[in-house]
Amino acid sequence: MKITLDIDDKFNDQYSEHDLKMLIAVGLYEKGIMCTGDLAKALGMSRADFILEMGKYGESIFDLSEDEICRDIENAKQFFVA
Repeated sequence: MKITLDIDDKFNDQYSEHDLKMLIAVGLYEKGIMCTGDLAKALGMSRADFILEMGKYGESIFDLSEDEICRDIENAKQFFVA
């Protein structure tokens, strides 16, 4: 399926075509409509690149709070102590 949107030119200064595509893709991911692999393919990127870029648009595949991330980092440090 291909969808075409006519976006008002006033958005050209704020958002590139890539930005708009990513915002739509992130929305589809957030709603659970499509998975990262399918979205990456639709955007012509690797899944890894799509996942990394999602963060720029306010979404992460990691559903952890800041406290949980800090605890994970502290726990991981024990494996890197020489």
